[in-house]
Amino acid sequence: MQIQSLGFTHVSDGTLFPLLLRLEQEGYFDTELVAVSNGPKRKYYTLNSNGKEELSRFIEAWKSLEDNVNRTLKRGK
Repeated sequence: MQIQSLGFTHVSDGTLFPLLLRLEQEGYFDTELVAVSNGPKRKYYTLNSNGKEELSRFIEAWKSLEDNVNRTLKRGK
């Protein structure tokens, strides 16, 4: 999937791939090298059960942060 198709138009490979590597090393992704007919093997990342649990925790933390920011902004009106 192209990251740009998700709206991340200014994310460079130099930002994305170190992050993917770190998340893989922390055990959140499984990877698979797949041969392609025209070039080097491609590495595919799949979120595993540890990654899904961490994603759920992140989403909950994000919602909490979002609620706090919204409350703060409403007080300023």
